[in-house]
Amino acid sequence: MKLQIGGTEPKAGWTILNIQPGEGVDIVASCETLPMPDSTVEEIYCSHVLEHLEINAAHRALAGFFRVLIPGGLLRVSVPDLSILCQLFISPQLSVAAKYNIQRIIMGGQLDEYDFHKTMWYDDLFYSALVAHGFTDIRRVDHFNDLFPGDCSTVGAEGVAISLNVEARKG
Repeated sequence: MKLQIGGTEPKAGWTILNIQPGEGVDIVASCETLPMPDSTVEEIYCSHVLEHLEINAAHRALAGFFRVLIPGGLLRVSVPDLSILCQLFISPQLSVAAKYNIQRIIMGGQLDEYDFHKTMWYDDLFYSALVAHGFTDIRRVDHFNDLFPGDCSTVGAEGVAISLNVEARKG
């Protein structure tokens, strides 16, 4: 099984898990408590989801990702990069509207009950969390557009890519 967490657009060979029901969603559940058995998923793709969880829930989700992945299974994760967003926000050249846009990326769009950001990540914090949960071969990549064209891994603000895109393997 290949598992896309938080997605809505079907892709051949992928099962979509989302906390909200909708067209294209195969499993309605929280990524904090994945309903699949241990070592049954070969690949997980999770784009701009973990920031919506409070820190302990995010760690439970990472532990669950590790649990359901097969040995050597691949985790691909994209989250907003707090370091980049902070640098953008303090830029004196930005207008009030541009800063407001960055603020909404940091805090979530707040369009529904799930669209709030509760944990923000930057590279050292995210890498250490992955290591703490047993992941290895951790590397930053530019985007996942080749896998899911137009996904949030390519999101930018003020002409700057704002996502921390990481691949890691179950050790």
